[in-house]
Amino acid sequence: MNKQNNTKPKNPNPNQSKALQPKNPRPVSAANNPVRNARVSDGFQHERTAVFDKIEGKKNTKTGVVKAAPKPEGTYNYTGRDIKSSRQKFADPIENTEGISVKKSREKTKEEHIEPRGGGFISGIFKAVLYIIGVVAVSVILAYNIIMITNEVFAFVKTPSAAEITLPQTADIDSISRILSENKLIKYPSIFRLYANLRSRNKNWEFRGGETFVVSADMGYDDFIAEFRVRAAARQEIRLAFPEGFTIDQIIDRLVENGVGERSNYEYIINNHQFEEYDFLKPLYASERDKDRTYILEGYLFPDTYDFFTNENEFNVIRKFLNNFDVKFDVRSYERLKILDMSLDELIILASMIQREARDKEDFSKVSAVFHNRLLNSADFPYLESDATILYEFDEHKIVTPEDLELDLPYNTYLRPGLPPSAISNPGSDAIHAALEPHEEYVGYYYFVAQRNGINLYSQTYAGHQANIAAAWGD
Repeated sequence: MNKQNNTKPKNPNPNQSKALQPKNPRPVSAANNPVRNARVSDGFQHERTAVFDKIEGKKNTKTGVVKAAPKPEGTYNYTGRDIKSSRQKFADPIENTEGISVKKSREKTKEEHIEPRGGGFISGIFKAVLYIIGVVAVSVILAYNIIMITNEVFAFVKTPSAAEITLPQTADIDSISRILSENKLIKYPSIFRLYANLRSRNKNWEFRGGETFVVSADMGYDDFIAEFRVRAAARQEIRLAFPEGFTIDQIIDRLVENGVGERSNYEYIINNHQFEEYDFLKPLYASERDKDRTYILEGYLFPDTYDFFTNENEFNVIRKFLNNFDVKFDVRSYERLKILDMSLDELIILASMIQREARDKEDFSKVSAVFHNRLLNSADFPYLESDATILYEFDEHKIVTPEDLELDLPYNTYLRPGLPPSAISNPGSDAIHAALEPHEEYVGYYYFVAQRNGINLYSQTYAGHQANIAAAWGD
Protein backbone atom coordinates (compact mmCIF):
# COMPACT_ATOMS: atom_id res chain seq x y z
CA MET A 1 0.00 0.00 0.00
CA ASN A 2 1.31 3.49 -0.75
CA LYS A 3 2.13 5.46 2.38
CA GLN A 4 1.47 8.74 0.66
CA ASN A 5 -2.20 7.84 0.30
CA ASN A 6 -2.52 7.35 4.10
CA THR A 7 -1.09 10.75 5.01
CA LYS A 8 -3.64 13.16 6.48
CA PRO A 9 -3.48 16.62 4.87
CA LYS A 10 -2.49 19.43 7.15
CA ASN A 11 -4.89 21.93 5.60
CA PRO A 12 -8.19 20.30 4.77
CA ASN A 13 -9.68 21.30 1.49
CA PRO A 14 -13.14 22.79 1.84
CA ASN A 15 -14.27 20.80 -1.16
CA GLN A 16 -12.95 17.54 0.18
CA SER A 17 -16.46 16.21 1.06
CA LYS A 18 -17.47 16.29 -2.58
CA ALA A 19 -16.99 13.23 -4.72
CA LEU A 20 -13.72 13.27 -6.59
CA GLN A 21 -14.12 13.70 -10.29
CA PRO A 22 -11.47 12.71 -12.80
CA LYS A 23 -9.67 15.58 -14.15
CA ASN A 24 -10.00 14.48 -17.71
CA PRO A 25 -13.08 12.12 -17.94
CA ARG A 26 -13.34 10.13 -21.12
CA PRO A 27 -16.74 9.83 -22.67
CA VAL A 28 -18.02 6.29 -23.00
CA SER A 29 -20.48 5.53 -25.77
CA ALA A 30 -23.21 2.88 -25.62
CA ALA A 31 -21.38 0.82 -28.17
CA ASN A 32 -18.17 0.88 -26.26
CA ASN A 33 -19.76 0.21 -22.75
CA PRO A 34 -17.70 -2.63 -21.32
CA VAL A 35 -20.40 -3.60 -18.76
CA ARG A 36 -23.18 -3.79 -21.31
CA ASN A 37 -20.95 -5.66 -23.75
CA ALA A 38 -19.79 -8.15 -21.12
CA ARG A 39 -21.08 -11.70 -21.88
CA VAL A 40 -21.27 -14.84 -19.86
CA SER A 41 -19.74 -17.81 -21.53
CA ASP A 42 -22.15 -20.25 -23.20
CA GLY A 43 -21.08 -23.15 -21.03
CA PHE A 44 -21.66 -21.30 -17.80
CA GLN A 45 -25.06 -20.13 -19.04
CA HIS A 46 -26.15 -23.70 -19.87
CA GLU A 47 -25.04 -24.96 -16.50
CA ARG A 48 -26.92 -22.14 -14.75
CA THR A 49 -30.07 -22.85 -16.72
CA ALA A 50 -29.92 -26.55 -15.97
CA VAL A 51 -29.63 -25.91 -12.27
CA PHE A 52 -32.69 -23.62 -12.17
CA ASP A 53 -34.69 -25.96 -14.37
CA LYS A 54 -33.93 -28.79 -11.98
CA ILE A 55 -35.10 -26.72 -9.05
CA GLU A 56 -38.18 -25.07 -10.57
CA GLY A 57 -39.58 -27.64 -12.93
CA LYS A 58 -39.38 -31.08 -14.49
CA LYS A 59 -38.11 -31.97 -17.94
CA ASN A 60 -40.40 -33.79 -20.32
CA THR A 61 -38.41 -36.86 -21.21
CA LYS A 62 -40.26 -37.29 -24.51
CA THR A 63 -40.05 -33.76 -25.86
CA GLY A 64 -37.11 -32.56 -23.89
CA VAL A 65 -39.01 -29.45 -22.91
CA VAL A 66 -38.82 -28.39 -19.35
CA LYS A 67 -42.12 -27.04 -17.94
CA ALA A 68 -41.53 -24.22 -15.56
CA ALA A 69 -43.13 -24.40 -12.19
CA PRO A 70 -46.02 -21.96 -11.72
CA LYS A 71 -44.95 -18.69 -10.20
CA PRO A 72 -46.68 -17.51 -7.09
CA GLU A 73 -49.01 -14.60 -7.51
CA GLY A 74 -47.24 -11.26 -7.05
CA THR A 75 -43.79 -12.35 -8.48
CA TYR A 76 -42.04 -11.30 -11.64
CA ASN A 77 -38.89 -12.37 -13.46
CA TYR A 78 -35.88 -10.26 -13.43
CA THR A 79 -32.67 -11.45 -15.09
CA GLY A 80 -33.69 -15.04 -14.81
CA ARG A 81 -34.80 -14.86 -11.15
CA ASP A 82 -38.26 -14.62 -9.61
CA ILE A 83 -38.56 -11.53 -7.47
CA LYS A 84 -41.50 -11.14 -5.05
CA SER A 85 -43.22 -7.77 -4.79
CA SER A 86 -43.19 -5.96 -1.46
CA ARG A 87 -47.04 -5.86 -1.65
CA GLN A 88 -47.19 -9.61 -1.49
CA LYS A 89 -47.26 -9.57 2.29
CA PHE A 90 -50.67 -7.84 2.24
CA ALA A 91 -52.29 -9.88 -0.53
CA ASP A 92 -50.80 -13.35 -0.51
CA PRO A 93 -51.94 -16.02 1.93
CA ILE A 94 -49.47 -17.08 4.56
CA GLU A 95 -47.33 -19.72 3.01
CA ASN A 96 -46.46 -22.14 5.70
CA THR A 97 -47.27 -25.64 6.62
CA GLU A 98 -49.91 -24.56 9.10
CA GLY A 99 -51.87 -22.72 6.43
CA ILE A 100 -51.72 -25.74 4.20
CA SER A 101 -53.01 -27.99 6.97
CA VAL A 102 -55.93 -25.59 7.65
CA LYS A 103 -56.89 -25.63 3.98
CA LYS A 104 -56.82 -29.38 3.88
CA SER A 105 -58.84 -29.57 7.08
CA ARG A 106 -61.57 -27.33 5.63
CA GLU A 107 -61.71 -29.35 2.44
CA LYS A 108 -62.01 -32.53 4.48
CA THR A 109 -64.82 -31.05 6.61
CA LYS A 110 -66.70 -30.02 3.49
CA GLU A 111 -66.40 -33.49 2.07
CA GLU A 112 -67.65 -35.05 5.30
CA HIS A 113 -70.93 -33.02 5.14
CA ILE A 114 -71.79 -34.24 1.67
CA GLU A 115 -74.75 -36.61 2.17
CA PRO A 116 -75.13 -39.75 0.15
CA ARG A 117 -77.48 -39.45 -2.79
CA GLY A 118 -79.97 -42.02 -1.40
CA GLY A 119 -80.35 -40.24 1.97
CA GLY A 120 -81.07 -36.91 0.29
CA PHE A 121 -83.90 -38.49 -1.74
CA ILE A 122 -85.57 -39.92 1.39
CA SER A 123 -85.17 -36.60 3.19
CA GLY A 124 -86.85 -34.82 0.29
CA ILE A 125 -89.83 -37.20 0.40
CA PHE A 126 -90.18 -36.67 4.17
CA LYS A 127 -90.16 -32.91 3.74
CA ALA A 128 -92.77 -33.13 0.98
CA VAL A 129 -95.04 -35.27 3.19
CA LEU A 130 -94.70 -32.81 6.06
CA TYR A 131 -95.54 -29.94 3.72
CA ILE A 132 -98.66 -31.70 2.44
CA ILE A 133 -99.80 -32.53 5.98
CA GLY A 134 -99.31 -28.90 7.01
CA VAL A 135 -101.31 -27.63 4.03
CA VAL A 136 -104.14 -30.08 4.73
CA ALA A 137 -104.22 -29.20 8.45
CA VAL A 138 -104.37 -25.48 7.75
CA SER A 139 -107.10 -26.04 5.14
CA VAL A 140 -109.18 -28.11 7.57
CA ILE A 141 -108.88 -25.49 10.31
CA LEU A 142 -109.82 -22.68 7.93
CA ALA A 143 -112.76 -24.66 6.53
CA TYR A 144 -114.02 -25.47 10.04
CA ASN A 145 -113.87 -21.83 11.15
CA ILE A 146 -115.58 -20.67 7.97
CA ILE A 147 -118.39 -23.20 8.47
CA MET A 148 -118.85 -22.24 12.14
CA ILE A 149 -118.86 -18.51 11.41
CA THR A 150 -121.27 -18.91 8.48
CA ASN A 151 -123.60 -21.03 10.61
CA GLU A 152 -123.64 -18.40 13.36
CA VAL A 153 -124.20 -15.49 10.97
CA PHE A 154 -127.14 -17.11 9.16
CA ALA A 155 -128.36 -19.50 11.92
CA PHE A 156 -128.50 -22.62 9.75
CA VAL A 157 -128.15 -25.10 12.63
CA LYS A 158 -128.13 -23.58 16.13
CA THR A 159 -129.39 -24.75 19.50
CA PRO A 160 -132.25 -22.58 20.81
CA SER A 161 -131.43 -21.02 24.16
CA ALA A 162 -133.50 -18.07 25.33
CA ALA A 163 -131.98 -15.23 27.32
CA GLU A 164 -133.19 -11.92 28.66
CA ILE A 165 -131.00 -8.91 27.95
CA THR A 166 -131.32 -5.18 28.49
CA LEU A 167 -129.62 -2.75 26.13
CA PRO A 168 -127.94 0.36 27.58
CA GLN A 169 -129.45 3.75 26.83
CA THR A 170 -126.62 4.53 24.40
CA ALA A 171 -126.74 1.17 22.67
CA ASP A 172 -124.49 0.73 19.66
CA ILE A 173 -123.02 -2.16 17.69
CA ASP A 174 -120.04 -2.55 20.03
CA SER A 175 -122.14 -2.72 23.22
CA ILE A 176 -124.67 -5.05 21.58
CA SER A 177 -121.96 -7.47 20.44
CA ARG A 178 -120.48 -7.48 23.96
CA ILE A 179 -123.85 -8.17 25.62
CA LEU A 180 -124.69 -10.96 23.17
CA SER A 181 -121.30 -12.56 23.77
CA GLU A 182 -121.56 -12.30 27.58
CA ASN A 183 -124.95 -14.05 27.44
CA LYS A 184 -123.50 -16.81 25.19
CA LEU A 185 -125.83 -15.89 22.34
CA ILE A 186 -122.95 -15.46 19.87
CA LYS A 187 -119.40 -16.87 19.80
CA TYR A 188 -117.70 -14.35 17.53
CA PRO A 189 -118.39 -10.78 18.71
CA SER A 190 -115.72 -9.37 16.38
CA ILE A 191 -117.43 -11.03 13.39
CA PHE A 192 -120.78 -9.63 14.55
CA ARG A 193 -119.31 -6.11 14.71
CA LEU A 194 -117.77 -6.48 11.26
CA TYR A 195 -121.00 -7.83 9.78
CA ALA A 196 -123.20 -5.19 11.43
CA ASN A 197 -120.87 -2.35 10.41
CA LEU A 198 -120.90 -3.53 6.81
CA ARG A 199 -124.71 -3.79 6.85
CA SER A 200 -125.21 -0.40 8.51
CA ARG A 201 -122.86 1.54 6.25
CA ASN A 202 -124.48 4.85 5.26
CA LYS A 203 -127.76 3.84 6.96
CA ASN A 204 -127.44 5.53 10.38
CA TRP A 205 -129.03 2.76 12.41
CA GLU A 206 -130.54 3.60 15.78
CA PHE A 207 -131.07 0.99 18.48
CA ARG A 208 -133.75 0.77 21.15
CA GLY A 209 -131.57 1.56 24.13
CA GLY A 210 -132.96 1.04 27.62
CA GLU A 211 -135.35 -1.71 26.57
CA THR A 212 -135.34 -5.35 27.65
CA PHE A 213 -135.57 -8.14 25.10
CA VAL A 214 -136.00 -11.89 25.08
CA VAL A 215 -133.79 -13.36 22.37
CA SER A 216 -132.54 -16.83 21.53
CA ALA A 217 -129.18 -18.28 20.51
CA ASP A 218 -130.74 -19.77 17.35
CA MET A 219 -131.26 -16.29 15.91
CA GLY A 220 -129.05 -15.09 13.07
CA TYR A 221 -127.17 -11.80 13.01
CA ASP A 222 -129.88 -10.16 10.90
CA ASP A 223 -132.52 -11.32 13.40
CA PHE A 224 -130.64 -9.72 16.30
CA ILE A 225 -130.18 -6.47 14.39
CA ALA A 226 -133.84 -6.36 13.36
CA GLU A 227 -134.91 -7.01 16.95
CA PHE A 228 -132.85 -4.15 18.41
CA ARG A 229 -133.25 -1.56 15.68
CA VAL A 230 -135.66 1.35 15.71
CA ARG A 231 -137.85 0.89 12.66
CA ALA A 232 -139.68 4.19 12.32
CA ALA A 233 -141.28 3.38 8.98
CA ALA A 234 -143.02 0.26 10.32
CA ARG A 235 -144.03 1.85 13.64
CA GLN A 236 -147.81 1.97 13.36
CA GLU A 237 -150.02 2.66 16.34
CA ILE A 238 -152.92 0.39 17.16
CA ARG A 239 -155.61 0.50 19.89
CA LEU A 240 -156.75 -2.77 21.45
CA ALA A 241 -159.44 -3.50 24.06
CA PHE A 242 -159.18 -6.37 26.54
CA PRO A 243 -162.44 -7.30 28.29
CA GLU A 244 -162.60 -8.02 32.01
CA GLY A 245 -162.12 -11.68 32.70
CA PHE A 246 -159.75 -12.35 29.76
CA THR A 247 -157.15 -14.97 30.53
CA ILE A 248 -153.48 -14.40 29.68
CA ASP A 249 -153.83 -16.80 26.77
CA GLN A 250 -156.68 -14.69 25.39
CA ILE A 251 -154.69 -11.48 25.91
CA ILE A 252 -151.65 -12.89 24.12
CA ASP A 253 -153.79 -14.14 21.25
CA ARG A 254 -155.28 -10.69 20.69
CA LEU A 255 -151.86 -9.01 20.81
CA VAL A 256 -150.24 -11.43 18.39
CA GLU A 257 -153.18 -11.40 16.00
CA ASN A 258 -152.76 -7.64 15.69
CA GLY A 259 -149.01 -7.75 15.12
CA VAL A 260 -147.93 -6.75 18.62
CA GLY A 261 -145.13 -9.11 19.71
CA GLU A 262 -144.73 -12.87 19.57
CA ARG A 263 -146.37 -15.50 21.75
CA SER A 264 -143.14 -17.28 22.73
CA ASN A 265 -141.67 -14.00 23.99
CA TYR A 266 -144.76 -13.19 26.07
CA GLU A 267 -144.81 -16.65 27.64
CA TYR A 268 -141.13 -16.47 28.52
CA ILE A 269 -141.38 -12.95 29.99
CA ILE A 270 -144.46 -13.68 32.07
CA ASN A 271 -143.06 -16.83 33.67
CA ASN A 272 -139.34 -16.01 33.88
CA HIS A 273 -138.82 -12.29 34.27
CA GLN A 274 -139.30 -10.80 37.70
CA PHE A 275 -140.81 -7.32 37.52
CA GLU A 276 -139.52 -6.35 40.94
CA GLU A 277 -139.93 -2.65 40.21
CA TYR A 278 -143.57 -3.21 41.23
CA ASP A 279 -144.05 -3.51 44.98
CA PHE A 280 -147.30 -5.49 44.66
CA LEU A 281 -145.37 -8.32 42.88
CA LYS A 282 -142.48 -8.60 45.34
CA PRO A 283 -144.38 -10.87 47.81
CA LEU A 284 -145.35 -13.09 44.90
CA TYR A 285 -141.75 -13.52 43.76
CA ALA A 286 -140.53 -14.03 47.32
CA SER A 287 -143.03 -16.80 48.12
CA GLU A 288 -142.88 -20.43 47.09
CA ARG A 289 -145.28 -20.38 44.19
CA ASP A 290 -147.42 -23.38 43.38
CA LYS A 291 -145.71 -25.56 40.77
CA ASP A 292 -149.09 -26.06 39.06
CA ARG A 293 -149.45 -22.37 38.40
CA THR A 294 -149.95 -21.92 34.65
CA TYR A 295 -148.92 -18.25 34.47
CA ILE A 296 -147.29 -16.40 37.34
CA LEU A 297 -148.83 -13.09 36.32
CA GLU A 298 -152.31 -14.44 35.68
CA GLY A 299 -154.72 -11.97 37.31
CA TYR A 300 -152.32 -8.99 37.22
CA LEU A 301 -152.63 -7.93 33.57
CA PHE A 302 -155.30 -5.37 34.18
CA PRO A 303 -158.04 -5.48 31.50
CA ASP A 304 -158.53 -2.16 29.74
CA THR A 305 -158.06 -0.42 26.39
CA TYR A 306 -154.44 0.21 25.40
CA ASP A 307 -152.50 1.86 22.59
CA PHE A 308 -149.55 -0.08 21.20
CA PHE A 309 -147.10 0.11 18.33
CA THR A 310 -147.16 -2.87 16.00
CA ASN A 311 -143.44 -3.47 16.61
CA GLU A 312 -143.53 -2.70 20.32
CA ASN A 313 -141.30 -4.67 22.61
CA GLU A 314 -143.07 -7.39 24.61
CA PHE A 315 -141.63 -6.09 27.87
CA ASN A 316 -143.17 -2.68 27.28
CA VAL A 317 -146.53 -4.29 26.53
CA ILE A 318 -146.56 -6.26 29.80
CA ARG A 319 -145.44 -3.19 31.73
CA LYS A 320 -148.44 -1.24 30.41
CA PHE A 321 -150.81 -3.81 31.95
CA LEU A 322 -148.89 -3.87 35.23
CA ASN A 323 -148.72 -0.07 35.43
CA ASN A 324 -152.48 0.08 35.11
CA PHE A 325 -152.94 -2.52 37.85
CA ASP A 326 -150.63 -0.54 40.13
CA VAL A 327 -152.78 2.57 39.65
CA LYS A 328 -156.16 0.88 40.05
CA PHE A 329 -155.29 -1.06 43.21
CA ASP A 330 -155.04 1.93 45.53
CA VAL A 331 -154.11 2.44 49.17
CA ARG A 332 -157.63 1.76 50.46
CA SER A 333 -157.53 -1.65 48.82
CA TYR A 334 -154.37 -2.55 50.73
CA GLU A 335 -155.99 -1.41 53.99
CA ARG A 336 -158.99 -3.64 53.31
CA LEU A 337 -156.66 -6.60 52.70
CA LYS A 338 -155.36 -6.29 56.24
CA ILE A 339 -158.91 -6.43 57.60
CA LEU A 340 -159.70 -9.56 55.58
CA ASP A 341 -156.38 -11.12 56.58
CA MET A 342 -155.67 -12.07 53.01
CA SER A 343 -152.67 -11.70 50.75
CA LEU A 344 -152.94 -9.76 47.52
CA ASP A 345 -152.49 -12.94 45.51
CA GLU A 346 -155.30 -14.70 47.39
CA LEU A 347 -157.59 -11.74 46.78
CA ILE A 348 -156.78 -11.65 43.03
CA ILE A 349 -157.45 -15.39 42.74
CA LEU A 350 -160.81 -14.91 44.45
CA ALA A 351 -161.64 -11.90 42.27
CA SER A 352 -160.85 -13.87 39.11
CA MET A 353 -163.30 -16.59 40.20
CA ILE A 354 -165.98 -13.97 40.92
CA GLN A 355 -165.35 -12.43 37.49
CA ARG A 356 -165.97 -15.77 35.77
CA GLU A 357 -168.86 -17.05 37.92
CA ALA A 358 -171.13 -13.98 37.80
CA ARG A 359 -172.41 -12.58 34.56
CA ASP A 360 -174.08 -9.57 36.08
CA LYS A 361 -172.12 -7.05 38.15
CA GLU A 362 -174.91 -7.00 40.75
CA ASP A 363 -174.07 -10.63 41.49
CA PHE A 364 -170.37 -9.95 42.09
CA SER A 365 -170.70 -9.10 45.78
CA LYS A 366 -173.17 -12.01 46.40
CA VAL A 367 -170.84 -14.60 44.77
CA SER A 368 -168.01 -13.02 46.78
CA ALA A 369 -169.99 -13.58 49.97
CA VAL A 370 -170.54 -17.29 49.19
CA PHE A 371 -166.80 -17.92 48.59
CA HIS A 372 -165.79 -15.90 51.66
CA ASN A 373 -168.25 -17.92 53.77
CA ARG A 374 -166.75 -21.21 52.58
CA LEU A 375 -163.15 -20.02 53.16
CA LEU A 376 -164.05 -18.93 56.69
CA ASN A 377 -165.76 -22.26 57.38
CA SER A 378 -163.27 -24.58 55.70
CA ALA A 379 -163.94 -27.38 58.18
CA ASP A 380 -167.52 -27.76 56.94
CA PHE A 381 -166.91 -26.50 53.41
CA PRO A 382 -163.38 -27.42 52.37
CA TYR A 383 -164.15 -27.17 48.65
CA LEU A 384 -165.16 -24.04 46.77
CA GLU A 385 -166.85 -26.16 44.05
CA SER A 386 -166.46 -23.68 41.19
CA ASP A 387 -167.17 -24.80 37.63
CA ALA A 388 -165.13 -21.84 36.36
CA THR A 389 -161.90 -23.19 37.84
CA ILE A 390 -162.40 -26.52 36.03
CA LEU A 391 -163.02 -24.72 32.74
CA TYR A 392 -159.65 -22.99 33.11
CA GLU A 393 -158.07 -26.39 32.47
CA PHE A 394 -159.63 -26.61 29.02
CA ASP A 395 -158.74 -24.71 25.88
CA GLU A 396 -162.35 -24.23 24.84
CA HIS A 397 -165.34 -22.99 26.77
CA LYS A 398 -167.73 -25.80 27.52
CA ILE A 399 -170.44 -26.87 29.92
CA VAL A 400 -169.01 -28.75 32.85
CA THR A 401 -170.17 -32.36 32.94
CA PRO A 402 -170.34 -34.78 35.92
CA GLU A 403 -167.35 -36.58 34.41
CA ASP A 404 -165.31 -33.34 34.51
CA LEU A 405 -165.98 -33.05 38.22
CA GLU A 406 -164.17 -36.33 38.77
CA LEU A 407 -160.98 -35.29 36.96
CA ASP A 408 -157.95 -34.95 39.23
CA LEU A 409 -156.79 -31.56 37.97
CA PRO A 410 -154.91 -28.81 39.85
CA TYR A 411 -157.75 -26.36 39.20
CA ASN A 412 -160.58 -28.75 40.09
CA THR A 413 -161.98 -27.11 43.22
CA TYR A 414 -164.44 -29.99 43.61
CA LEU A 415 -161.50 -32.25 44.51
CA ARG A 416 -158.81 -29.77 45.63
CA PRO A 417 -159.51 -27.78 48.83
CA GLY A 418 -159.15 -24.04 49.10
CA LEU A 419 -158.22 -21.63 46.35
CA PRO A 420 -156.79 -22.86 43.02
CA PRO A 421 -153.03 -22.47 42.30
CA SER A 422 -153.51 -19.11 40.56
CA ALA A 423 -156.07 -16.72 39.23
CA ILE A 424 -158.20 -18.10 36.40
CA SER A 425 -158.65 -14.72 34.67
CA ASN A 426 -157.64 -11.09 34.89
CA PRO A 427 -160.39 -9.42 36.91
CA GLY A 428 -161.55 -5.85 36.48
CA SER A 429 -162.15 -3.21 39.12
CA ASP A 430 -165.72 -4.36 39.92
CA ALA A 431 -164.69 -7.94 40.62
CA ILE A 432 -161.72 -6.82 42.73
CA HIS A 433 -163.90 -4.49 44.80
CA ALA A 434 -166.48 -7.25 45.23
CA ALA A 435 -163.75 -9.56 46.54
CA LEU A 436 -162.75 -6.81 48.97
CA GLU A 437 -166.36 -6.05 49.99
CA PRO A 438 -168.59 -9.16 50.03
CA HIS A 439 -172.36 -8.60 50.32
CA GLU A 440 -173.25 -8.19 53.99
CA GLU A 441 -176.73 -9.71 53.63
CA TYR A 442 -175.32 -13.01 52.28
CA VAL A 443 -173.21 -13.94 55.27
CA GLY A 444 -174.94 -17.31 55.79
CA TYR A 445 -175.08 -18.38 52.12
CA TYR A 446 -172.91 -21.25 50.88
CA TYR A 447 -174.45 -22.18 47.52
CA PHE A 448 -175.44 -20.56 44.24
CA VAL A 449 -176.43 -21.76 40.79
CA ALA A 450 -176.71 -19.83 37.53
CA GLN A 451 -179.98 -19.80 35.65
CA ARG A 452 -180.25 -19.93 31.87
CA ASN A 453 -180.55 -16.15 31.77
CA GLY A 454 -177.31 -15.81 33.74
CA ILE A 455 -178.85 -14.65 37.02
CA ASN A 456 -177.77 -16.68 40.05
CA LEU A 457 -179.95 -18.30 42.69
CA TYR A 458 -178.49 -18.49 46.23
CA SER A 459 -179.19 -20.78 49.17
CA GLN A 460 -177.96 -21.40 52.68
CA THR A 461 -178.43 -25.17 52.74
CA TYR A 462 -177.72 -28.05 50.38
CA ALA A 463 -181.44 -28.88 50.14
CA GLY A 464 -182.20 -25.34 49.08
CA HIS A 465 -179.42 -25.61 46.53
CA GLN A 466 -180.94 -28.75 44.97
CA ALA A 467 -184.30 -26.98 44.74
CA ASN A 468 -182.65 -24.02 42.97
CA ILE A 469 -180.96 -26.35 40.50
CA ALA A 470 -184.28 -27.94 39.64
CA ALA A 471 -185.87 -24.51 39.25
CA ALA A 472 -183.05 -23.17 37.11
CA TRP A 473 -182.53 -26.21 34.85
CA GLY A 474 -185.65 -28.37 35.32
CA ASP A 475 -187.96 -28.90 32.35
